[in-house]
Amino acid sequence: MILLIDGTNLAFVTNAIGSMARKDGFPTRAIAGTLKSLRSYVTHFQPSKIFVAWDGGKSKKRMALHPGYKASRKLEEKTPEQRMDFEELLLQLPIIKQAVADLGLFTMEGPGIEGDDLIALLAKTSARSSHQAVIISSDSDFHQLVTENISVYSTVSKKTGRHVTYTNFAKIHNGLRPDQYLEFKALQGDKSDDIPGVKGIGEKTAAKLLNDFGTVDDWRLKVSMGEHKPTKTQSKIIDQWPDYQMSKAMIDLHSPLADFTTAELKYQEPNYGNVRKMALEFQISEIFMDFSTWVRPFKEM
Repeated sequence: MILLIDGTNLAFVTNAIGSMARKDGFPTRAIAGTLKSLRSYVTHFQPSKIFVAWDGGKSKKRMALHPGYKASRKLEEKTPEQRMDFEELLLQLPIIKQAVADLGLFTMEGPGIEGDDLIALLAKTSARSSHQAVIISSDSDFHQLVTENISVYSTVSKKTGRHVTYTNFAKIHNGLRPDQYLEFKALQGDKSDDIPGVKGIGEKTAAKLLNDFGTVDDWRLKVSMGEHKPTKTQSKIIDQWPDYQMSKAMIDLHSPLADFTTAELKYQEPNYGNVRKMALEFQISEIFMDFSTWVRPFKEM
């Protein structure tokens, strides 16, 4: 089994949990949280390899298609507390990345390439090799990639549906199949990325349309041929068709809007001593207090 980890997402999620800092005030919650989570994934899934993808900036192709893409993520749009959290995360990211490399994990990054797109590329590669792969991320866009060999495990704890697989997909997603999920998301849009979708179309409407007609194109064909009279809400899809098509292209991870020419896959031999030194330097006692036990799952990979 291979783990494909959305590193930036994991660091962001763990940075939002609790409060942790070195005695001098340097923030350490993302460092500790990311490494603790990585260890738990290794222990739980017992993978043969781990690939960690890092964000290299927003996709130029997505920005060209939709200039408002991720506009609400700009620092000036954030509250003072959110800005402080972001600045603290930026301080910790270089340390996290070095620790991940020192653990002997494969990493992938490239300027102007989003981590989502890199994971989608790695998922395709693993699928061609018939490897079982688990994507680790809280981003539900990855659900469109689910197959019998690819599943998605959220970095955020959930009462139900944390591990989305081919078997439980329909139960979690209102009867939908993985191949319908892209259109399901495109109809609704994505507020976190400022992708509009079709205004007025929610989760229930999108799921019912796809369950009834299979695809949005099949629904539209039946409407155009007079075989189906759209509801008032469904008519919004026709009225906002360009927004729907644009949203679908933005979210599509099967054919991502990315230029992979600058992507770089890196690997270095493990240097566990450096990981322990880092834990000591940043006073992360849960790592350095019993380091030989803590690092064992990585050595056994």
